Amino acid sequence: METQQKGKCITLKGSAELVKKYL
Repeated sequence: METQQKGKCITLKGSAELVKKYL
């Protein structure tokens, strides 16, 4: 998924924010 690629670039903090929005 594109989100995974972006998350890797934005570190875990970015991923956490995306997960929060999804939840």
